[in-house]
Amino acid sequence: MQLQKPEMTNAFIDIMDNVWSYGGAMAALTCTLLLHIMNADPQMVHYVHNSGLAKSFLRMIKGTTIKGKAWFEPNFPPSPDLIMALPNVISALSLTEDGAKRIRDSNPIRELLGILCGRIY
Repeated sequence: MQLQKPEMTNAFIDIMDNVWSYGGAMAALTCTLLLHIMNADPQMVHYVHNSGLAKSFLRMIKGTTIKGKAWFEPNFPPSPDLIMALPNVISALSLTEDGAKRIRDSNPIRELLGILCGRIY
């Protein structure tokens, strides 16, 4: 699989780590491709978690705590395509038992709900 080549993995991580530079559209395409790869071959979920791709994705949606508020401000541009791709990627990252445990431990739902409260979204 092409995703397992270091160049491709590093490109995906770079896009997600620098989402404000690349823009929401590029991040949405990256997330959509990533979820299609995992849905087509659930064995890739293990690679995505171990290569740092999942950590980069989760870092992208984790944001900063708004002082005095119960929600988070996500760390990505307001892009409808990206916002719609996020739950699908989380679902794909949870296809395996180990992946589901890792996602449950990171608990990204709080950040997703922050989108509903965020000023720019």
